[in-house]
Amino acid sequence: MNFLRSTLILVLAVSFAACGGPKKETPQPVEDTAADSLKVAAGSYRNDALSYSITYPKDLLTMQESTDPAGEQVFAPAKGPARLRIYSDKRIDKKTGKELTFNEAFEQDAAETKGRQVIQRSLNPTNYIIAGVENDKVIFYQKTLMKNNSLVTAKLTYTKEEKKAFDAIIASMFGSFK
Repeated sequence: MNFLRSTLILVLAVSFAACGGPKKETPQPVEDTAADSLKVAAGSYRNDALSYSITYPKDLLTMQESTDPAGEQVFAPAKGPARLRIYSDKRIDKKTGKELTFNEAFEQDAAETKGRQVIQRSLNPTNYIIAGVENDKVIFYQKTLMKNNSLVTAKLTYTKEEKKAFDAIIASMFGSFK
């Protein structure tokens, strides 16, 4: 219970930091920088096909080779189960056959399903955040953006053993996801 309580407090703090409202975007150079209090080296990744960029902890996660620039990009550690997946999030409503709207996707992601506990839900005009625990052992943090009338989702999953390292960098990493 203490784990869930501390995760909830952390996630709420991160959401306030990451969702500070509309900000004027300025182009950022793609280069190495120092990230957060852990002083891990940061790498930057930009996907022009899906119109997003993100700064990620390259000391913790390595960008995996992708063959489709408009498809999924995965970042994974040299060892360990953590994963950061960023992908075009096209979902079809099974009843209507139409693509889900931004709000419908939020409602679907925010719904708790079997083995999944959603601890935080935050909806903003251009993005939403969902965070929680899956199967009582995998922590997830997801931010979905509305980009060019399409959804783009970044989802980080990590274990309780990796919690300290990833909790320290979630705010800056997902704050940079634009």
